[in-house]
Amino acid sequence: ACGVGVVPVAEPQHVAGVVHVHGARAEARQQVGREGRQGLALLADDDPALQSWVAYSLVKSTCQLQVGGDNPARNSDFGCELTAREHLVDTWEEQLGEHHGASDPYLDALLQVRRAGYLREYTAHYFGQPGWSVPAEVRVGDFRRWQRGNLERHKPQTRMIGSWNYRKP
Repeated sequence: ACGVGVVPVAEPQHVAGVVHVHGARAEARQQVGREGRQGLALLADDDPALQSWVAYSLVKSTCQLQVGGDNPARNSDFGCELTAREHLVDTWEEQLGEHHGASDPYLDALLQVRRAGYLREYTAHYFGQPGWSVPAEVRVGDFRRWQRGNLERHKPQTRMIGSWNYRKP
């Protein structure tokens, strides 16, 4: 049986121990990396793809709480999504080093996107929302040209593992 579980959160600052670091996504990402990954084996057994998605979910949830609003689970921005996707790819690369022969079509494609230098563009193109502030240096046109030759029939994915409840103070 898979050991996937819901990360219980009584108050927002308990999500991976980093929600109190408002506005510091890079620091939050590092903190999740230092503390959160040790618990991934408990959450996701030995499935490298699932462990990668657990890491994505932790970073995304933490960032959504930082963005806040009436319903943080529905709020995100470009930086949140990009940071979570970067963490997803970082974890997948680590898992590939530990689990030789592991393969996941989506995660392998995302790794290819990052190696080509287009993760920001990929995030904006596939996951962009109205109202997101996307940096001017994001080269979506260049990405689309690269995409035609490298991501045939690609279907973007998002998997949120676990859930959390948010209560306004």
